[in-house]
Amino acid sequence: MPIDIDFRKDYELIMKEELRTVGIVIDQTIPYDDIPYIYHNFMKRNIKPQPRNILKASDFNCPTDLIPGLDNLERKIISGDDLKPHLSKSVFTQYEGTDYLLNDWGVHHLHLGITIENGFVKRTNSVLFCIVTENTIYFITIKEHKKWHEQDILKTVYINWVELIEPFIMNGVISVVNKPTDDNVKSLRYGHIMYPIEIDTGVVIYPPGGGYTTDGTSNEVVKKVFSSMRIITNFEEKIKANENNIRRYIIKKNKTPAKTMKFKLEFKNDNMIAYEVYSKVLIPYDAELLNSQ
Repeated sequence: MPIDIDFRKDYELIMKEELRTVGIVIDQTIPYDDIPYIYHNFMKRNIKPQPRNILKASDFNCPTDLIPGLDNLERKIISGDDLKPHLSKSVFTQYEGTDYLLNDWGVHHLHLGITIENGFVKRTNSVLFCIVTENTIYFITIKEHKKWHEQDILKTVYINWVELIEPFIMNGVISVVNKPTDDNVKSLRYGHIMYPIEIDTGVVIYPPGGGYTTDGTSNEVVKKVFSSMRIITNFEEKIKANENNIRRYIIKKNKTPAKTMKFKLEFKNDNMIAYEVYSKVLIPYDAELLNSQ
């Protein structure tokens, strides 16, 4: 019997709703297939609110006029407050936009103002360059807003936290013949051209931020979209292939399976669930009944 199911469409609707909850309303003209890219691009650019430790580079220095703003930011980081006011406004207004610094080197920039204007701190000419992980924010340096192509940002990371750079070292590569200047880095980024960096003598790395595709989309975002779509498609195929098992399972739950069962994709505590609409039965992605036909 046929099954009414379209997990890909469900997934895209879920992401669209999650974006709406943070104030991002997707234009109705945007194709649904674009929504996963918009969602994962936002998730990469946003910083999830949660308490984090702070580590500072050995030569980290804050200009006197920005100390109050930095102190304010530090308190928020430690307490796990939402850092949205300190992010670029474009994270929320240009949801298909590219953050070249983040996509290239994995480095965020945060504004250090204190006064709130339309939901964001007052923009500062100089910003904090930092790397954000699950439990820690690494303070690299404070530079002028448009200095995000200067390679000493990345070299400071290598000097202070080599463990953040080690996964990106190109084994067997000890030198770059044409070493890019800072201006070259800016041009290469705008041309969506990936390049290696000789970060130290005999140490060459590829982009710690994952780099980007020829249209500027983050490689990391593309990989996440492809991976999630593979998993969702596999889940849908398992539901279709195990219709008889599912019908028996619904009967065991003292429910009557519909002639045409209808499934919706849901997430509960980050676990993927198939919800059968008529019986109201939930079937987890890893349910044993989906492992045999």
